[in-house]
Amino acid sequence: MSGPDGLDGDVLASVGKLERASTAEQTSNGIREAILDGRFPPGTALTEIPLARAFDVSRNTIREALLLLSRDGIVKLHRHRGAVVKTLEARDIRDLMDARRLIEASAIDTGNPNGDPDRFAPIEKAISDLEAAEAARDWHAIPRADVEVHSALVGLLDNSLLEGFYSQLESEMLLAVTLATRWDDSHGQPIAEEHRRIFELLRDGRRDESKQLLMSHLAESEEHLLETLEADATEGEVL
Repeated sequence: MSGPDGLDGDVLASVGKLERASTAEQTSNGIREAILDGRFPPGTALTEIPLARAFDVSRNTIREALLLLSRDGIVKLHRHRGAVVKTLEARDIRDLMDARRLIEASAIDTGNPNGDPDRFAPIEKAISDLEAAEAARDWHAIPRADVEVHSALVGLLDNSLLEGFYSQLESEMLLAVTLATRWDDSHGQPIAEEHRRIFELLRDGRRDESKQLLMSHLAESEEHLLETLEADATEGEVL
């Protein structure tokens, strides 16, 4: 029933649920960080009671948090086995990279049609952050900075639906880059220079060359991820 100000009383009574939703989102962020940091490796069972104790929240909040993470593609929910950290397979990598190629190529094609000097600022900042992470040899920050560069590129589309879809891929992208790629002295690949070259070509209006280099970069990334996954699987069989 509406009150004198036109607001429905039942709707107002439900506003308190926003706080619980916020708690679930904060909890999901905490679990996500543990997954992407490698503290919860692929295949780890995410049991409600220990998680509820660790985060000092209810089991219902944990269920909501795990549901959010399942929508991000980094947690799998099973009817009888509960939730587990997603184990990446070759098909997951190929599907992810195919989606990225389509969206990021469209962003290159869009470019900067109005010549707005601020249009490329987010990409420039993201690349600078990536260069700083590489210079500091921060193997934790490099994958995140890498994803930020590509997300900034997609921002050129100025399309909220496509950007929203791409943002849903980010957690799975981080899972792939962080867990399937060795960001260390012996295996880490310097990538900031190539990202800057892609950006400079785009900024200079050389879209075809920029897109060609981007597609080559994504193809090499896919190949490296698949090789690493195969090596991990072989190592697991030996163990």
